[in-house]
Amino acid sequence: MKKVCLLVVLLFSFLSIKSQELNSAITDRNEIKLNTLSLILGRFSVSYEYLLNKKSSIGSSIIYSFDNDFYISPYYRFFFGKEYASGFFLEGFGMFSSIEEAFFNQTNLTNDTKNVNNFGLGAGLGSKWFSNNGIIAEINLGLGLNLFDTSNRYHSEVIGKAGITFGYRF
Repeated sequence: MKKVCLLVVLLFSFLSIKSQELNSAITDRNEIKLNTLSLILGRFSVSYEYLLNKKSSIGSSIIYSFDNDFYISPYYRFFFGKEYASGFFLEGFGMFSSIEEAFFNQTNLTNDTKNVNNFGLGAGLGSKWFSNNGIIAEINLGLGLNLFDTSNRYHSEVIGKAGITFGYRF
């Protein structure tokens, strides 16, 4: 009888350990990432992503250009990989941009600047990999269209985003 009780206790302890491992993987739903491609191109881009479930996530990127341009890009991703929120993905994104435009003020004959804002929508694709210790690597590419003023030289009709990103899942 003692052997049976010991066997039952051991069995339940193994099941509870396995259950804790599965739950800990699911509770790691937050990611913070740095886009190294943006750094090479003269911009600072950081992203936060929240994993909704095994196949989808939402997130936002903040991009700051060193010439005072600013972008915020919220996105939704749908994953096709076998692992939790990884592998090949399709993405829908928005992009708010605030670009500092220089112009010549003819009233007082000076060079001035003004902020020009716009919003666009687009779609993209990419792939994400992660290790057991939470390190993330990702590549992505997306194209879209600005919805508002595209008549000035700083805001074209087409918007784009690209990334070679590294981060941490916690």
